[in-house]
Formats: sequence, structure tokens, C-alpha cells
Amino acid sequence: LAPLFAPPSAAELAAVDADWASRDVMPSNWSVVDQDVADGFTVRVVSHDLEGSVRFGAVRLPRVGPPGGPWPVALLHHGGTSGFDLDFLLEFDADHTGACLADSFLVVAPTYRDETFRGQGVVSSRTSAGDPSPFDRDADDAIALLSAVLDTMPEADASRIVQWGRSRGANVAWHVALRDPRVRRSAAYFAPTDFRTAAIQADCQQAVDSGVPSTDSLAKRVVSFIVEPWIAGTTTLAEARHQLTAWSVVPHLDEPLAVQIHHGESDDRVPVQHAHDAASALVAAGAVAPGFALFPYPGGGHDTSGLAGHAAAVEPYLCLPVIPVSADPPPMPAAPLLVSPNPFRGHLEISRPGDHDKSIFITICDIMDASGRLVRTLSLPSEQTIWDGRDASGRRCPSGVYLLRLRGDSGPAVRAIMVK
Repeated sequence: LAPLFAPPSAAELAAVDADWASRDVMPSNWSVVDQDVADGFTVRVVSHDLEGSVRFGAVRLPRVGPPGGPWPVALLHHGGTSGFDLDFLLEFDADHTGACLADSFLVVAPTYRDETFRGQGVVSSRTSAGDPSPFDRDADDAIALLSAVLDTMPEADASRIVQWGRSRGANVAWHVALRDPRVRRSAAYFAPTDFRTAAIQADCQQAVDSGVPSTDSLAKRVVSFIVEPWIAGTTTLAEARHQLTAWSVVPHLDEPLAVQIHHGESDDRVPVQHAHDAASALVAAGAVAPGFALFPYPGGGHDTSGLAGHAAAVEPYLCLPVIPVSADPPPMPAAPLLVSPNPFRGHLEISRPGDHDKSIFITICDIMDASGRLVRTLSLPSEQTIWDGRDASGRRCPSGVYLLRLRGDSGPAVRAIMVK
């Protein structure tokens, strides 16, 4: 399978971008097919047509939001492969430390093609038409539903759109973030971000060689949707590589995105490597706090219940005033520093460039983790200092994204670094 899993070329990445840009994501025939009240929320089951077939979704109105709006919008992406229940729409934010999403946001939840929204006896259950086509085609369905809501519900505030996704739905959230600039902030929980990892390739190869289906959920989908059609001759190698490249988001992360990543370090379904790989790509592209943050959770698995403290981080992140869609995010001032090597393990050399403005007086460099927690403070009395990768207690810091924050008379500035 090595020819399939070889890294994508620039031409292949451009072909995927062109494919995404050509997709028909314009909805038609919007309809509210059912409505009722559950747990204090008004819930609507809605439908629209896309690519000649009907799609269904659900909308949760805010409990307290001003009548008639404007309501900020939260696009909600479910995980798994069998649709989703009304309970998920009602309770995904139940453990949040505040009630901002519940009280203020219009929550919009797509059902992907060939999947069912189960109304659990409160509202009617509906199944979206179309052949199953995960990840980037799921993003088509999500973008179309969002457009339908904005076109038909004047209460929705198009300048304040965020999204929340878990597992498969978090991969969809990444795709939407890449393709739809209306979405200004994203929270991605234990997302698969790259289907070309060595582990997935090895699992796929073993399944092909042994004839025994893979038990790994990610490899199983790659085998079913990509490997087997290629081996059977129903798709070409170029077509299979195109699909693998379209599923993966890491190769496309060539500019900063406002994404908060949450991932358990003991996740046995989507390894935490997926979070670190995406974070590394974003840092290399210039992403910095507060728009970007990575939260790895020691001992956490593939469920939000094992991600202690996640709700305290994600609620204020999504509920901060969102930048209007017509405006560019304000740039974070770049730190007047040189860091080498970056990423690093062991020792990081921090120095000022030779042509830096000597009138800018800088004496303190704070080191923070991606959540903004202070790890250590270094003095910078001269042109150069060294960080040994340890926190203030002398413990070696785990791998991940860290931020250098300078304090000086010109105001704070931030530089992102990566500990391997």
C-alpha cells in the first residue's frame, strides 16, 4: 500500500482544493418538518435539498436569547457513524461551567447523508438521503445546512458563527474551518486529522495481507472506502490518493486557523498524535493564542467525561465576542526573538535578532502552555538565554505547543514554539 500512503504532492493538494471549491453546497426547498419543546429548548427538525436529494438536520433555539434575535450560531457536529439522538443536541454542553451556549446560541446540527436524526419520541426521526461519504462530504452537508439556516432564519447572526465537534464530527469541523470563512472559531474534540499516519497504514496493510478486517476504527474506514475499491480496480490509484488527501486535514493546514483542540492522551480510538500533528502544522503556519490552543489531557480517553476541565476552557472561548465575518482577525504582535531549534527537545536557544530595536526594553520571558497556564518565567538580561524545557518545579514539560510571552515597555508579544 506504499504508493497509496505516500505524502501528497503540491499538485494533489491543489486538486483537492479545487474539488472542494467546485462542490454544490447551495441548499434549496427549506422546510421545518417538526417542532417541540424539550428540556427548556425549542427544537426544530428541518430539511433542505442538496445535490438532488433531501437532507435533514435539527435546530435548538436559545433558552433565553432575545426574541427575534440576533442569536449567535453554533454549528454542532456529532461523532460516530450511525446518526445522532436528540439527547446529544440537548446535552452536549450540559457540563459547561456557564450557560452562554444554552441561553444565547442558535445551535445547528446536521445529519450527514445516509444517517438518521432520532427524535426519541419528542420530535420525529428523519434520515438523510444519499450514499455514505464521510468527512469532506459531511462538510458539504454541514455548510449547506448552515447556509439554509442563515437564508431562512433572520434571527441568526451571520457575523457570529462558531462550531463544536467530536470525533468524526471534529474532523468535519476541521474541514468546515478550512472551507467556510463564516465560521470564526472551532472546538475540535479528539479529531482524526491525518489518514496517512504510519499506524493507519500498518493496520490497513495487515488487514489486506491477512484478510482479517481491521479492528481499528480509522483503518477500517480507510480499507472500506479507499483501499478495497482500489484493489478491486473500481477506482484508480490517483482517485484513491485524492480521497485520502481529501479526508486528511493536516496537509491543508498552511495558514492559521482559530481552533481549540481537546484530546485525551490515552485515547485508544483516535491517538493523541492526531492532535499534536495538527497543532504542529498550525504553529508552523503562524497560529498563536488566544485563537489557537491545544489541550492534551493525561489519562483522558475518547469521551469528554475524561477531559477534566475542558468545559471551563471551551465555553468562554466560543462565547467571546466573535469577529465579524467581514473583518480579518487582529494580528498577534510577533515577538522580536529568534528561537532555535523549533521544534526542540532538550534546550531552546532564545535570542534577540541583531537588528532588533535596542530602545525596546525587554527583561522577562514567560513560558505558557497552550491553555495559557504559566509554566515558567525566564529573565532575559542580555542578548541570549536558554530554556531547558523544564517547568518552574524542574519537571520536564510534556511534548506539545508552548507560547513565549515577552514583557517589555512596548507591550506584550507572543511567539509559539513546539516541544518534541
